[in-house]
Amino acid sequence: MTDSCKNPTLRGAVAIGCIVTAGIVWSLAYAQRSLRSTNVMTTVLFDHGLSAIEPQAPAGWTNEWCGSCHRAAFDQWHNSKHAVAGANENFEAQFLEATGGRAQWCLNCHAPANHGASNHASMEPKDIDNLFVARPDWLTSGVDCLSCHVRDSQVLGLNVTSSGQAAHPMREAPELGTSEFCGGCHQFAHKPRQFPDGFRGRLQQASLIELIEQNRASGDTLRCHDCHLPAGNHTMPGGYDRELVLGALDLTLVASWEPALNAIQLVVTVTAQGVGHRVPGGEHFFRYLSIRTALHDTSGKSVTPRKQALSASGDTRSARSLVLGELPHVEEIRKRLGDFERGTESGVEPTPDTRLNPNETRKFVYLVPLAQKDVGKSLQARTTLWYHVLDPAEGERFHLPTEELSWELHRVTSEIVAGTKVAQERKISRKTFYSK
Repeated sequence: MTDSCKNPTLRGAVAIGCIVTAGIVWSLAYAQRSLRSTNVMTTVLFDHGLSAIEPQAPAGWTNEWCGSCHRAAFDQWHNSKHAVAGANENFEAQFLEATGGRAQWCLNCHAPANHGASNHASMEPKDIDNLFVARPDWLTSGVDCLSCHVRDSQVLGLNVTSSGQAAHPMREAPELGTSEFCGGCHQFAHKPRQFPDGFRGRLQQASLIELIEQNRASGDTLRCHDCHLPAGNHTMPGGYDRELVLGALDLTLVASWEPALNAIQLVVTVTAQGVGHRVPGGEHFFRYLSIRTALHDTSGKSVTPRKQALSASGDTRSARSLVLGELPHVEEIRKRLGDFERGTESGVEPTPDTRLNPNETRKFVYLVPLAQKDVGKSLQARTTLWYHVLDPAEGERFHLPTEELSWELHRVTSEIVAGTKVAQERKISRKTFYSK
């Protein structure tokens, strides 16, 4: 036996060393097994423009590859606004604009699979002025199949099927069926350059909160999908779909002669119906509604209201009505963004939000005092409801064709004979405007 083996101190040290080494090996193996069992998966949800999506799609996984099996969904997506979200002229003009655009967070929603994952949200992407000349695939694909349905080299689906797993790796993602998934892009706030990783100011688009509030108030369980992904239709109609917008709004007009006031009363109502958020939705300062009300004689000449004040003794209708001094009269239903909403100033008041609440009917009551020359005439009242995809002033600033930015949705006319003391029969006509 060697001297080292006879030394009890040395034998103890060797034993302790073996025990420690075995412990380290066992700990490393256990940690490796634990890490495998708790493998962190990339989140399915978008994060309101703060970062780009990295699908980690294998080579060969393209939108066209998806369409080789999912042909109907691919064709619907290909003809949707999502497909051109990154490469349409509206986005290009506003993204390259010096004061309000040129930031990474714009791309993170309009082309989520962009290559700016390492950029702060408020950073200006590299080579930005050449972007719409080079037109990389991730830009021209907009919000595409891979952006929504691929994470960690796996296809996301509400249901994992054997046929799906045979075609490609799959992962069950119930998040796809939630409104929170849509809200990851369709609800966001400004991200100023001095606060690159957070929100500041009021939400610029608040569709998700508005839907949650409506469901809480009504007891409904509406999802974004119910209107914007009906029966899985990947066209995903929205604020640029005339048929959808037309069906969400209604307009009425009632005209009557008020002999005590020597005036015509016009009652206009506009209703938001079957909608889960405020109307118009989308980005607040872009879209708005206008209601234009006019009064004409049989030759089409506009009636000029009498300038004198109404003086019917004891009649309170003029106090409840807006007395029109000129025609046509225009009401705007909208939300503007001011310093408070943009988060650029503290201590300022929010701008008024006059958009319609879900299922709201709003009434406008007008009195048109008639000059004596118009009393006894047959007159025609008319009101029209217009939807503006983008404020014409904004369109001009971005050099966009303004004639395509405003749509007439509804027109209602009512004929009335002014100056008689009995109730008049009114001929009411309605017209809606829709073209694909």
